[in-house]
Amino acid sequence: MMSAPSTPFAYIIITLLAKRGATDVSLSVAINKTNLYVVGYADESTRKVFFFADSKDAEASIFPGRVQLMKVILKIRGGYGELEKVSKLSRDSMKLTLDDVKTLLLSIQGKAGSEAGFDKDQASFLLYVIQAFLEGARFKYVQNKFNGIVLISQPDYKVSSLENSWQPISKRGKDGQLATKRKLPSPVVLAYPNGSRWQVATVDEIKPDIGMLLYVP
Repeated sequence: MMSAPSTPFAYIIITLLAKRGATDVSLSVAINKTNLYVVGYADESTRKVFFFADSKDAEASIFPGRVQLMKVILKIRGGYGELEKVSKLSRDSMKLTLDDVKTLLLSIQGKAGSEAGFDKDQASFLLYVIQAFLEGARFKYVQNKFNGIVLISQPDYKVSSLENSWQPISKRGKDGQLATKRKLPSPVVLAYPNGSRWQVATVDEIKPDIGMLLYVP
């Protein structure tokens, strides 16, 4: 039996499903509720749970399940720099579609981890998962790309410019309220999809592109 996690309600467990032929397969992703960081993922078919090297939540008991899972610590950390390097992907050039998530899930599910190309596919899968669930929650623009609402050819420089500017965008004052035209601590330089510069000084200017911030009381 696995011991219960010390904070059992601190995580969101999302089960991603796909079909390999006529067979249903799945991977479960754990997300920290406090910061929405992706903690790791579990593959019940191999009885393994994978965590980033810098994860502070590396406990297999996070994943409730029918079998005991073996904890595996990845060589890579969860930052974009390492994920993009290992996956050989650039956030600006990713299509961000759910079909891509499905394809990558199928490329790593059920594998031992020693197969040729596994590290690259695993990093790609985790990069897409972070885009879908962390950045998709923060930014309506990213969410709309996954939903097929924003159809822009790659590269799309707006994605990484928004994500890299999350900290100054999210600092809205001590009261935490999203008032109309609330000034940012300092102007933020973003990029349009084509790479041209776009400077914003108030949250109101980027309301259409942000998601989670609009709903925080």
